[in-house]
Amino acid sequence: MYRTQIQKDKNERNILQTWMELVVIGCEPALYYLQYLVYRQKGDVPRRQSAMFNLIKYIDHCLGQWVCDNARGNMDTTLHVLAYCWELEDRPDVAWHLYQRSINIYPTNNIAWGI
Repeated sequence: MYRTQIQKDKNERNILQTWMELVVIGCEPALYYLQYLVYRQKGDVPRRQSAMFNLIKYIDHCLGQWVCDNARGNMDTTLHVLAYCWELEDRPDVAWHLYQRSINIYPTNNIAWGI
């Protein structure tokens, strides 16, 4: 996946931010997201809900305390995947709120603008 590629976004990056052209997510939220997708496909509701709850807890912890730069740096993508989970749960209202939250944290270079 790639972030928005408009010139304004590219102009805001410096030479050390070439990674900003790609969508990046931390290992822990990626694990919860993949668990959610697998358990959803298998129809395992308790485990699906548990994976989603773990993803929510991770986000709350990171946003509540700004734990570390890496967690904060990937938070836009983490919010994006949680929003997608809510879309799959047929809750576009919650998903829209999370996409907006992602954009509020990173108004540029954010994949949520493509939604």
